[in-house]
Amino acid sequence: MTNAYIEPEGCELLCETCAPDGADGYPDGGGEADCPQCCGQCHEPLGNALTSDGVAYVIKAVRQSLRDGRAKRNTVYDCYNGTHYEGSRHCEIVRDWARDVSWYGGLSPYDEQLLTRYLTWTDR
Repeated sequence: MTNAYIEPEGCELLCETCAPDGADGYPDGGGEADCPQCCGQCHEPLGNALTSDGVAYVIKAVRQSLRDGRAKRNTVYDCYNGTHYEGSRHCEIVRDWARDVSWYGGLSPYDEQLLTRYLTWTDR
């Protein structure tokens, strides 16, 4: 988990590498949030903790990725060119989120099994 920084003239979270001088720092990836946080410039994952809504967001993304199947699994989005996720398949981004959520306590047995299945399916 990295520290997050907020640029002085905005409210965008940035990683330590992208943060300008004078940016306010926040520990733990910017703190608990309703979805996984990434740097606003390079898209490096900040590794923040998730609220229960954030965990539900990841579970929903995993379900959607499984529903979309192999065609979507191998899609590479050009919107990530020049960032941490450049050249990553869609499923690899969701996989990062699923891996982070898989150790959260309080998941239902169904959600635990879903995450395990997804991590196994995308490990190719």
